[in-house]
Amino acid sequence: PVALRRIHRLLPQALARIDEKRHTPVVAIILFSVVAGVILLPGQVTALAELYSFSAILAFAFAHLSIIALRLKEPDLPRPFKIPLNFRFRGKDIPLTAVIGLAATFGTWLVVAITQEFGRNVGIPWLVGGTIVYWLYRRSQGLTFMGKPEEASPLAPSSTGSASSGSS
Repeated sequence: PVALRRIHRLLPQALARIDEKRHTPVVAIILFSVVAGVILLPGQVTALAELYSFSAILAFAFAHLSIIALRLKEPDLPRPFKIPLNFRFRGKDIPLTAVIGLAATFGTWLVVAITQEFGRNVGIPWLVGGTIVYWLYRRSQGLTFMGKPEEASPLAPSSTGSASSGSS
């Protein structure tokens, strides 16, 4: 959460606050624990499991997509490790494993979205609502939806001092 807030300005400061003693994002942990608890109130553990699988599989698909996008947008970025089994696309090396991973995780997500009613009925509105909140937050910060903020050092101290150095 610290990097998401301090470097990329993707989260409100309150969610990125790091507890001085435990070095954990305590506000974010409490908030999402409350959300999980509310989902569990009716006693349906499967509801939380469905929502988790809906979200986690989609996150894995986006992780694979991010690798492909980074290789296309910044092909000359220094990389200490290069994933093997690359193929050339428009003059750039694309990892075959990321393409296969994207196809597999997105396909699995489609199956989950089709077959798990609670995950679909809560997950899709959660994504839409989260996207709207994200857009409004970015707009309030004077940033575009996908634009990069001005460069900041990951080691620079937080403007409020609420984040410990060395935490990420």
